[in-house]
Amino acid sequence: NFVKINNAGTPDNFSVRVADYVLLNGASGDTINLSNVDRTWFINEDVPGGSNATAALWWSTNSELPGFDRLLCRTAHYTNLWEYGTFGAAVLEANGQYSRTQTGFTSFSPFTVTSGLGIVPLKLISFAAINRTNDVLLNWKTENEINSSSFDVEKSTDGLRFSSIGTIAAYNLPGTHTYNLADRQPLNGISYYRLKQIDTDGRFVYSDVIAINRSSTENSITVYPNPVKDMVTVVFTSSDKQRKLMLTDARGALIKTMVVPAGATNIKTDMSAFAKGIYHISIDDGVKRMVKRVMKQ
Repeated sequence: NFVKINNAGTPDNFSVRVADYVLLNGASGDTINLSNVDRTWFINEDVPGGSNATAALWWSTNSELPGFDRLLCRTAHYTNLWEYGTFGAAVLEANGQYSRTQTGFTSFSPFTVTSGLGIVPLKLISFAAINRTNDVLLNWKTENEINSSSFDVEKSTDGLRFSSIGTIAAYNLPGTHTYNLADRQPLNGISYYRLKQIDTDGRFVYSDVIAINRSSTENSITVYPNPVKDMVTVVFTSSDKQRKLMLTDARGALIKTMVVPAGATNIKTDMSAFAKGIYHISIDDGVKRMVKRVMKQ
């Protein structure tokens, strides 16, 4: 990945660093995972001002994120916000890479290539499930809604197979927005939920899966996914006491401990660095212990 710069303005020297990611605010913020080349070209000039440059950004096909369209893409240049070039088709170069060119650059900072209407369709700030007497309330908050169509809430009994329980239209406006949808047929036990965020062009992404426990059993614990490769979520009945989560291997050796705050009903822990095999996760308040076996792949 590289850039070709042709400067018709005041002669200057340019330096370039290429990063294998795109961030919401150019050099900071959330990582962008859709409709972009996953490269940021950080271009600097020795003496700011006086330049009038044409920049051609080159990339390989394995740098293209889901939803990126080579036939309709454009450069993006971050100043205080993302400024976009004109839409057009990428050029297939002799070395097998593609490029997109834009003229008229007079300042320099992070650059990337995108095929979306904006760098990111929306930012999901939070997604939560709240137990109520007769239902489960799903609540989520967003910002930066651009090209957003709707939200589909999906439910599962096992964390693997999901079906829709309702759809809400997006505001599709700048600013922060809050949404609610009630699951009026909650399950007795563990329910898993995820949010399908759908754009106006039909593209979509899923949120992380969340879970909630409506078990009538006083002591209940489950883990997902199981088997697990990296991050595992432990879901359990709540308590008014602070408790301790313990992770032990098949021989009973203590591998990890975590504090579970009073009132909590789930907690996540990273198992990516652990060896493959059987482990046990337990929640202990000093009197009662809940234990679940988990397989690390």
